[in-house]
Amino acid sequence: MKTLDTVKTISLPQECLVDPLSATSRIYRLVPSDAAQPWIMELYDIAERTTPHYHKIKTQTYMILEGRAKFLLGEAQEILEAGQHLTIPPGLPHTVEPEGLIRLLVIDWPNLPHPEDYYPNIEEAPSFPLSRVCPFEDLTKLPSSCYQQRKEGDGYVAYEICEDLHHTWSIAILDIKDAAPHFHKQETEHFIVLSGQLKITLDDVEQTLDTGQSISIKPGCTHHLRSAGDEAVRLLCASFPAFDPSDFYPL
Repeated sequence: MKTLDTVKTISLPQECLVDPLSATSRIYRLVPSDAAQPWIMELYDIAERTTPHYHKIKTQTYMILEGRAKFLLGEAQEILEAGQHLTIPPGLPHTVEPEGLIRLLVIDWPNLPHPEDYYPNIEEAPSFPLSRVCPFEDLTKLPSSCYQQRKEGDGYVAYEICEDLHHTWSIAILDIKDAAPHFHKQETEHFIVLSGQLKITLDDVEQTLDTGQSISIKPGCTHHLRSAGDEAVRLLCASFPAFDPSDFYPL
């Protein structure tokens, strides 16, 4: 049996781990459970078929970050690869069948973490028109309704998604071509590559991250982020505490 020790993605730190569901499945929470936003964002690393289930209340958006999986949606099915997404409304039974080990970004509305609002008795699910299953908003366009404000920096563009009232965390999407090397004295950053390929130098050690891979940057660690290709690389950045321009120290 394949275990998570064989995962190609760079593991998120233990403080993000919500639940090791099994030897082949783990959930990582990107936003604290007591955060005041109406949704929750988590990473799923899974390597086996999930139990068929449905939700009565929450809507889920699944984004494949790494790998390939079949989604069984009622009587229909869809195959998704890295970079593709779909949204599943309440009431629709669904199952994920990964081809090997995959990484999913999962956003739930409202904020009901697993296993709340989870019903495995799919025979009791209401009949549901599949036409209501829709793809997630194309991240390559990123409409203004998806973010609070847009900021341009030297070699990057930042889309600020949200921040909690006490500034203990914030989330942004970054489009980076070549951002200046810098470090933070207070902030820890978790980066997930949403599209493209990232070259990152950490204290003079260079590595390359592909779509779906993730890495954590601790305070005091000098880092230089740039795209490995001609187009900007897109990252999801979760910051703890929230990003503060005064805690940005360029080299």
